[in-house]
Amino acid sequence: MKLSRQRSVRLRAMEARHHLDGRLLFALAAAALAGILFWNTWPLYPFKLLVVLMHESGHAAATLLVAARWTPSASARTRAG
Repeated sequence: MKLSRQRSVRLRAMEARHHLDGRLLFALAAAALAGILFWNTWPLYPFKLLVVLMHESGHAAATLLVAARWTPSASARTRAG
């Protein structure tokens, strides 16, 4: 079966889009390693706060999606820490 030129170009573009780029993989690995090595240093503190904020916002969004109610007293009673 012979593919049309337009379809052939579209398929090549999709393959290129899903190709794992070695430079990107290296950058992600380097960022992960730097994060692990320097996690408890003061320059990363704002990023840690941002990560915690996004994580906790996910809990808040899930609570809203299931139509639950949040009260500070309930939160204090069930606190694990």
